[in-house]
Amino acid sequence: MTRTEFLSYFAWRAQEDFSYLPPVDGAVEEALTAATDRVDFEAYQAEFDAFWALMTQAATEGLWGGNWKKNELIAGLAALPPEHRAKHIVVAMQVLSWLQEMEQWTNDRMPRCQLARNAAGWTVNLVGKFKGYPPEELSALTHASAGCRSMDGGEMASRAKVLHVLASHSKEIPRDAGTRAALGKFLENVLQEKSLSQADLKAVDKLTAIASGQEAEPTKSGAKQKSKAKPTDRKAIRDSEVFWELPGESELRATTIPDPPQPKKPTIVRLTHTNYYGPFAEARFFVRARDPENSREEYDDSTGSWTACELVEELVHIDGQDLPRSQAKEPFAEEVVWYGTYEATLKMPAGACSVKIKVISEHPELPYTVVLSDWDVAVE
Repeated sequence: MTRTEFLSYFAWRAQEDFSYLPPVDGAVEEALTAATDRVDFEAYQAEFDAFWALMTQAATEGLWGGNWKKNELIAGLAALPPEHRAKHIVVAMQVLSWLQEMEQWTNDRMPRCQLARNAAGWTVNLVGKFKGYPPEELSALTHASAGCRSMDGGEMASRAKVLHVLASHSKEIPRDAGTRAALGKFLENVLQEKSLSQADLKAVDKLTAIASGQEAEPTKSGAKQKSKAKPTDRKAIRDSEVFWELPGESELRATTIPDPPQPKKPTIVRLTHTNYYGPFAEARFFVRARDPENSREEYDDSTGSWTACELVEELVHIDGQDLPRSQAKEPFAEEVVWYGTYEATLKMPAGACSVKIKVISEHPELPYTVVLSDWDVAVE
């Protein structure tokens, strides 16, 4: 598949029955001219092929919206090494930039274009944040994202995710003129949004110093690196198919011990709350297990129906290693990744079971209450 084949897919004319007619004369040529290559197509050929497979599979199955959160092709990216996964995120943002530049020729070509936007957005939002982005991919990500200027809600969410990815890797972003210019354009697009959070504005400030040249590339110290701590039995959940995004650039991952649970026997429900800017211990967590067939249980929201989770471990990631928060020197000089792990013990009913999680944030700048109710557990 070539760049021309990839992009001309979006210039075909959609009909009411979701069938397609060839593009009108000249449409492909004009669309290809409008689409700016922010990364080299051939250098990312494998990732573009994978994105093509993602789109065409969904289109063939008639999934013009799809359940992207559970899509195997997207979820499978989480298992890739960081240097490979980063390339898929770069490609997703290049696709979003292309589609916005080509909108004059693609807006009436729905739903193919919307399918691609959904696929790219969910790719970035589900598997786009992780440690270990190579510097060259951070540079490519700034270039690929510079054309993402849409104010559509879904694409704004993807842009916000990239904003925090770049902010959390600010030390590794190359300081060459091209990267700084692309970063400046990206931030210009971000600042057009009127409802930026405090975390967003903090990330913008950090990256603006790089884009403007005020913050030089960190010098590499000749000092001997600290030896990494010996592996220990940490409780924090780092990789789980069960996860949610929470306000304030936080993530919540969950598992049961044992997995799967046994009916009527004590089961530990373990939750790890991750925040990429530092400790967020002002959140409380409650869980309960319910039979999804019992509608009366569904609406029982009394205080006694929830089990409070206990904080069992706090870790912070400093100088390339995880340390118990109690052993780290505070206040921290800069943002650190924080992992707070909580546990509660429940008895699960036999068969299908729904585990619900109530989150109550008492953070003075970010108070909220949310109930997460889409975790289904098979009790065996």
